[in-house]
Amino acid sequence: LESKQLESANLGERLRLLSPALEQSVLHYVGRGLFKADRLMWGLHLARGMRPDAFGENEWEFLTGQVLGGEAAAGPRGPPRVPDWVGPDRHGGFTELATAFPRLVQQLGLEDAAKWRRFATAPDCEHPSVFPVKATKPSQRLAVIKALRPDRLLSAMQAFAQEQLRVSSLAPPNLSLGELLTQEAANPGMPILLITTPGSDPSKELGDLAESKGL
Repeated sequence: LESKQLESANLGERLRLLSPALEQSVLHYVGRGLFKADRLMWGLHLARGMRPDAFGENEWEFLTGQVLGGEAAAGPRGPPRVPDWVGPDRHGGFTELATAFPRLVQQLGLEDAAKWRRFATAPDCEHPSVFPVKATKPSQRLAVIKALRPDRLLSAMQAFAQEQLRVSSLAPPNLSLGELLTQEAANPGMPILLITTPGSDPSKELGDLAESKGL
C-alpha cells in the first residue's frame, strides 16, 4: 500500500491499517529466505500467531499431527459408526476426527451420504461453497479435510493461510538482484547467499548488474 493509504489521525485506525501491511512484509521477508516447500508451514504459523482466535481448542494440534488420545465419544447408541461414504482408507481418519471433536462430528451429520456425496469426490472440496455445512469455521473445515480428504489438505491449508493473512499468495514477490542491492539491509560487508535450483542460473543477471555498477 502507498503511505498515504496508511495515514490516519486516529491511532487505533492507523494501527488497523498498518497491521495487514506489516503482516505481509514479515510474511514475504522471511519467506524469501525459505525453500518453497517450507513457505506454507511458515504462513500457517504466522496466521496462528497473528490470529489466535483462528483455531479452536485442539484444532491446531489436530492439524499438525499431534494425535489426541482417548476413545471416540460414545453417543446414546455407542461410538459413532464410520459413514458408508467414507472409504476404507479413511476409517482411521474418521476415528481420529470423532475422538478429537465428537461434538463437531455430531453436528456435521456425516452419516447423511447424500449431503456429503459431492464433498467426497469434488476436486475442490476445500472451497466453502462445496462444504455441505455452512455454519462451520475455516479451521473446522481443515480438520474434516485432513481426516476425510487428505488429498486436498495442502490446497486447503494454502487457502486458509492466505485468507487469514489477507494475501493472494504466500510466495514473496520476485526480487531482482538490483532491488536486493538497494535495500536498506544490504551493505558492502553483508554477503548475499544465492540458493539455486536445477534450471535456474543467476549468473547472467549478476554479470549485468556488475557491469551496470562498473564492477
